[in-house]
Amino acid sequence: MGTNTSLKISLLKWFLLLSIVPTIIISYLYYENSAKNLYNLTTEKLIESAQLNEKFILNWFNFRKSDILTWSQSSQTIKFLEVLEKENSEYDSTEHKFRDSFTCAKLYTKYENNLLTLAREYNYIYDIFLIDTKGNILYTVAKEADLGENLLDSKHSNTLFTSAFKKSLRTGQLAFSDLEKYKASNNIPFSFITAPIIDNSGDIIGIFAVQIRYEAFMSSIKYTNGFSNYFVGLDNYLRSEINSKDEILNLKINQEQANIINKVELNLNYKDRVVEYQNMFNKDVIGVHRHINIFGTKWTLINEVDKQILYASINELAKNMFISTLFLIILLIFISLFIAKKITKPIENLTNANMKFSNGERDIHVAESTENRELSQLTTSFNSMIASINKNEHKLREQTKKAQIALETKSEFLASMSHEIRTPMNGVIGMLGLLLHTKLDKEQLHQISIAQGSAESLLSLINDILDFSKVDAGKMELDIIEFDIYNELRNFLETMKFRSQEKGIELLLDMSNLTHTTVLADPTRIRQILNNLVGNAIKFTSKGSVKVTAILEKNVSSVMYLTLIVEDSGIGIPEEKIATLFDSFTQVDASTTREFGGTGLGLAIVKKLAELMSADIKVTSTLGVGSTFEFSMPVEVSDKPIIINSDVKVDNITWDKEFKLLLVEDNKTNQIVAKGILKNFGFDIHIVENGLEAIEELKRTPPLTYSLILMDCQMPIMDGYEATEAIRRGEAGEIYQDIPIIAMTANAMKGDKEKCYVSGMDDYVSKPIDLNLLKNTLSKWTQNIGIECSSPSVNTQVETENSTDEREEVVWSRSKLLKRVADDEDLLKSIVVIFMDDIDLLLNKLSSAIKVQNTSAIKIEAHSIKGASANIEASKLSSLAHDIEQLVLKDSNEDINHKLTALSSEVESVKNILQAYLDENRVEVKKEHTLSNSEIKESLEELLKELEAGSFIDVTELKIFNSLHSADIEDSLTLLKKEISHFATDEAIEIISEILKKV
Repeated sequence: MGTNTSLKISLLKWFLLLSIVPTIIISYLYYENSAKNLYNLTTEKLIESAQLNEKFILNWFNFRKSDILTWSQSSQTIKFLEVLEKENSEYDSTEHKFRDSFTCAKLYTKYENNLLTLAREYNYIYDIFLIDTKGNILYTVAKEADLGENLLDSKHSNTLFTSAFKKSLRTGQLAFSDLEKYKASNNIPFSFITAPIIDNSGDIIGIFAVQIRYEAFMSSIKYTNGFSNYFVGLDNYLRSEINSKDEILNLKINQEQANIINKVELNLNYKDRVVEYQNMFNKDVIGVHRHINIFGTKWTLINEVDKQILYASINELAKNMFISTLFLIILLIFISLFIAKKITKPIENLTNANMKFSNGERDIHVAESTENRELSQLTTSFNSMIASINKNEHKLREQTKKAQIALETKSEFLASMSHEIRTPMNGVIGMLGLLLHTKLDKEQLHQISIAQGSAESLLSLINDILDFSKVDAGKMELDIIEFDIYNELRNFLETMKFRSQEKGIELLLDMSNLTHTTVLADPTRIRQILNNLVGNAIKFTSKGSVKVTAILEKNVSSVMYLTLIVEDSGIGIPEEKIATLFDSFTQVDASTTREFGGTGLGLAIVKKLAELMSADIKVTSTLGVGSTFEFSMPVEVSDKPIIINSDVKVDNITWDKEFKLLLVEDNKTNQIVAKGILKNFGFDIHIVENGLEAIEELKRTPPLTYSLILMDCQMPIMDGYEATEAIRRGEAGEIYQDIPIIAMTANAMKGDKEKCYVSGMDDYVSKPIDLNLLKNTLSKWTQNIGIECSSPSVNTQVETENSTDEREEVVWSRSKLLKRVADDEDLLKSIVVIFMDDIDLLLNKLSSAIKVQNTSAIKIEAHSIKGASANIEASKLSSLAHDIEQLVLKDSNEDINHKLTALSSEVESVKNILQAYLDENRVEVKKEHTLSNSEIKESLEELLKELEAGSFIDVTELKIFNSLHSADIEDSLTLLKKEISHFATDEAIEIISEILKKV
């Protein structure tokens, strides 16, 4: 053993002696050569980076030149400027009368689409200007404070923008303004490129200007391949950022750098020379300076690298060389030791493998020794033993897996069959419902009512099986969100009120032990559990009461628990049956099923949902006295306290205070439906047509004018998601940052609700608007802000329409629409009129979009038709529009064209039925005598008061529209009648003001 040890030490010494000296020499020479090469490579990269950045900037601006010259000479641009100049000449531009006029707004709407598209599609564009030769800014996309201003007055005369404008006007060429802080855009640095607008006669009629975001071309050169890159103007101030945006136009280079720039100016050979100097941050750097000429504006591009960073790289190289040398020496030591351990290694491998197998590892194989026969035989025997054990265990796992698959197959089959059965069952229930609204004798009505009740019971059973199967197969997931448990319980018990009143049972809600109301949990699953527990309590209680108690408290581990207790005074449960109460398909006894019905799945679902939510559920019961179910689950709470009265009777909930609501919706049909329903609720409503108008409305109205916003999701210019994000950022004023916003959308796909919440919306209602759902949602949020709304009585009795055949029910359901507008026949007529006015335009837009294969436009127009037709209960037309909306995602033009043909045919069917309805219900009005000017004035002033008050106006009953008038106001009155029919209140008020001036 002693000889062995001495040999290992001797070998180690010789290995180190023969390797360490040459290794150190080679490492030193390698370091010196690498340091020199690194410095040379850095200077080459600096020059290369400067050349590439120069090419990038010049190419970027040359592309912009091509873009802007093309846009400035387009026929749409020339026509837009010509009509703006013509109309502006009739107004006093110093008072911005034209900018604020109704005429200007209509011109913008008619001609600005192309410019809006350019601003959206080119991310370097911040704004686009149309300026006449006098310097008047007649149009901008962003519509900031400079709209309507004159560039040549004292406010703008010293701006670089004005200089570029003058240059293009003078030379007839494109001009670049350099970078400046533009006051109208919050003093943010911008550049402007101007180009002349030349009419067909070759005359310059104005200037087309683009306000450019400097980030569009600066961001890509800020930091390239480890080098700092920035621009400097002739005034030696920065034109791009180095560390922050605040440096732009504020930070000036030092005199040393200024001298270098002058040398480059005087000596072209100095351009690509790498110079060492101290920059404006007093850091020693090496850099390259190049002059760039952008449409006559001279900038200097500076590429530099910190010498400290460069030498840090060289020092890092030395460190790495030292570590590599040390690693090599250590490696040699390990090689020496490896030789000594070579014989013992196979035995160590067997020992380690045996220990791993004992600890549960099974995928083990020991490599056989090729140098020793005995060790090789031992290794082979060990591997054979392991393989035999693994084979037996594999068979056992396969049998277990087959049993698990059988269980999962059972659950999946049950869930699949339940789901498939629901579709024809819904058809059965729907057709029975239609039969109920036809002419039936007493016996037929009785038989169909029994059939409908049986079908609904069967559907309830199928739904229970589907829910049970989902939970049993582990496919039901929780959706943990923040919600108000106080309002959730009140709204839930509102839905159970009818069932309790039908049996003469008092339904009570005790929330006196709720110190907080906003919790984090899954409200849908809590509601599902309560639906089963409260539903059972009502079912098995013939007299007395059912009481729901909510308690929020900490347990011994300081975890907050929400406990919901359902108590009833019903028949009770025998003690021996409580243990099996939550088993599948189990009821107390067979007589329970016969007397009360049910599947025996409700409590089984409750139990599985409780397990999914880490909750406990307990039951106590006395036979003949009543039962108590207690459900307790862990939750998180917010810090908002609330004081609640105990024992609230659901039957006594009331609303009695109105407030002002902002409705953001672009579709006219949807506007009139929503406005009609909301006015029946007693709300004061104002309508705007897109998110941008909503923000502007909030900004210009006094604080707290609006208490809630109903926001459509898909709109032109700015959609509901963007508008909500802007409001939450405070762009409509800090006072409105937390205003409740409820989303309205015809989309019902998975993820739409989450998308609304992510953008900052508070709640979600789907289209077509359901009267009761909208009422409940508004009730929740009006109570949240301390305001309560009136809830008008709604006639829930379905009218039997003997004049409507089966085809009309499929194409258009008048009864459903009438029910949704609370039996307001006048409102229904207005909705139909608006739809008839809009549907042809929507269909033409959709056809045009499909013809040019504009997928985004197809989705928008199909979505509009889907929402409008759903709102008038034209379900087949809505379904066809939905199909087109979905086919866009598949990029199937043939299928889309086929669907368009079917949709066009269905539009004609709907229009024929609606026209027949209008003809049948039209009130013929004969125009009598001609009104005097005083009578016209009196009628218009009275109409103006009604419009300003937000009242519903039936134009068929107004005297002014049923009389003869002078020719000079006939056209204005015709337009006024149309605007009132379309609920365009602001436009109607403006037309009345113009007519009053004439009379």
